[in-house]
Amino acid sequence: MAGASSAAPPRRWCVFGAQAMPGLVPVALPPGRAVSSGPSPVAPVVPAAVVPSPAPPADQVSAGPVEPVMVGPAAAGAPVAAGTELGWRASRARLRLVRLDPRIGLVLYTVGQIALLAMLYVGYGLSRHLATGREPEALGNALDVWYLERFLRLPDEAVLQGAVLAHDWIPRGANWYYVGIHFPAAILLLVWVFARHREHWRRVRNVIILATGVGLVIHLLFPLAPPRFLPEMVPSLRLVDTGAVLGPSPYSDATDGVANQYAAMPSLHVGWAVLEAWAVVTILRHRARWLALIQPLATVAVVVVTANHYWLDGIVGALLVAGAVILVGRRGPGTEAPTVVSRGFRAPAAGRSAGRLVPSPADGSREPRGVVEPCSGGAPPA
Repeated sequence: MAGASSAAPPRRWCVFGAQAMPGLVPVALPPGRAVSSGPSPVAPVVPAAVVPSPAPPADQVSAGPVEPVMVGPAAAGAPVAAGTELGWRASRARLRLVRLDPRIGLVLYTVGQIALLAMLYVGYGLSRHLATGREPEALGNALDVWYLERFLRLPDEAVLQGAVLAHDWIPRGANWYYVGIHFPAAILLLVWVFARHREHWRRVRNVIILATGVGLVIHLLFPLAPPRFLPEMVPSLRLVDTGAVLGPSPYSDATDGVANQYAAMPSLHVGWAVLEAWAVVTILRHRARWLALIQPLATVAVVVVTANHYWLDGIVGALLVAGAVILVGRRGPGTEAPTVVSRGFRAPAAGRSAGRLVPSPADGSREPRGVVEPCSGGAPPA
């Protein structure tokens, strides 16, 4: 086209439509149509989208400058209807509400998530009272699990514990690990995911709820005494309650403490450790993330050395988490709360703005005003 530089590289466009300016669609007017850029004397000025003028036919090409064409209610010079004005006012009111309420929405959403997890913890704590009166059944199940492990040729828990009892610091450290890592590690993981990687929050939360819920059901249907109770029935088994002998112990007696002692199957210590490692490995991208696998391996060794769980308890706990991941955790990052709640957190890539509005250059070149400069490649609008 005459008057325009043919050597200028083709510009890239982002779609600039109703999301940026509600009610406007960047449609070019036909050549020759009169366009008014002044405000209407009847109604307030409504912003207008600006697009470059379409190229005229080859036989009508002139050497004059090419001016941008303005489209929209203000460009047409027509009065703005009362309904349109009310619609604009409602849109602006909604935008002001979104600007004013992100903290309130965030607080409400956070409180709701804490309440949901608190209900799970309450159920976990109440389960210890449901084991009262089922101690003989739990001890009988313990013998069955012990003989099943010997049939499956799994390592003997008594042999492993006997090998480390010669060094007091090993079982004592295992006791501290058993008491002090389980709940704090789970809480730190949930806070980290919610505050820093909220796009992964829904799947992590759903996996922990599903795995823990199924585990509590198994606890109620299949009460199981831990290995440290077996010497009461089979004195020849040399298993020691390291928590009671060396301390510390989370249990004061068989019916008190922070958890149900007759709920060895499955091991939620192992299950949550596997879940935490899975979350770290799938969220982070640094090679150091694989160090998170140390925690479930250490947890399995700790629960066996302290005689709080069998090998099968840990296996079932890990399988519960694997099943929960297959059901709800294989999907990629996603958002659950509205945008007003997402303020203050790292937004997912899909929610970021695709471009930015740049002004017309000051050198007098014929580049239309209101061009949307894309952050990445894009095709010009049709």
